[in-house]
Amino acid sequence: MKKVTSLLIRSVALRFYKQHAGMFLFLFFLLFGIQPTAHEAIQTHYYLIRLILTSNYFFLFTLLVWLLYLAKGILFFKRCLQQKAYNFLYHINAIPTISRYNFLCRLALILLAPITFYGILITSAAVKDQHFSSAY
Repeated sequence: MKKVTSLLIRSVALRFYKQHAGMFLFLFFLLFGIQPTAHEAIQTHYYLIRLILTSNYFFLFTLLVWLLYLAKGILFFKRCLQQKAYNFLYHINAIPTISRYNFLCRLALILLAPITFYGILITSAAVKDQHFSSAY
């Protein structure tokens, strides 16, 4: 079953990240390259996280950006399924449902890794700063 995971990663996830490498490099430069030191970059991210947690408008803007990224990933996978070179993906239907679900969840987690990682950072900052009232 490791072969199926490896196949999905090499054929879908790596291609997704190769096609969108320019966008990721641009965002990385914006988020980390502007600050002169790593300490200032961390402070900037912490400020952005606190802004997401305290401002409804910035939270909705962040949610919108994440939903657009999710749509980009879904459309990419849909285009992969429509190409003849990816006909082998239909053979995943022969795998039992639970295993197939696990493989596709792993693929989705890999495709959504940037927003998943930042979401974990936001959640941990919310717990640390006790922003429980903003969750209601």
